[in-house]
Amino acid sequence: MKVLIRGGYVLAQPGADVLVEDGVIVAVGPDLAAQGATVLNASGKVVLPGFVDTHRHMAQASLRGFAADMSLGEYLATFARKIGARQDLDDVRNSVRLAAAEAIDAGVTTILDWSSVSAPEQIEVALETLQETGLRVLFGHSNPDDEADVRKRASQTEIALAPLGPDYLSIEDTARHIKLAR
Repeated sequence: MKVLIRGGYVLAQPGADVLVEDGVIVAVGPDLAAQGATVLNASGKVVLPGFVDTHRHMAQASLRGFAADMSLGEYLATFARKIGARQDLDDVRNSVRLAAAEAIDAGVTTILDWSSVSAPEQIEVALETLQETGLRVLFGHSNPDDEADVRKRASQTEIALAPLGPDYLSIEDTARHIKLAR
């Protein structure tokens, strides 16, 4: 089914139309042609063709709330490195699916997944599951010490490097991670 939303105020691009096919935004632009589409007149309305979340930990969705009273340092030492590292592949898959459903329900269609998984097999499952969701995703590889895996993934998919930085790492490690990111 094609739906063309016309005449509204599109926040991402004022004066544009939004074309949706089978529930997926396929085009945003002025005067879109969409033969056979149902046209919705959005005059006087604001049209939001999908929000962008630039920092979400998709593989931690099923663990949300466990660390609400921890400082960031405690969280990284206790939760992320111990509990999160013990997630099996089904835990990763189900958490990513839950996070995707929550995002879509909130109108979020584009995500930077600041990944909390670091083992290559966890990363593989997370990436496969993210592709199944229909979301636009930039994967933040959080294990820059595995340079071979970072380089391999960079040739396969859209990734970013998501290291901790100088607040939690040495200047030398931070410089090495920046060099790899470049």
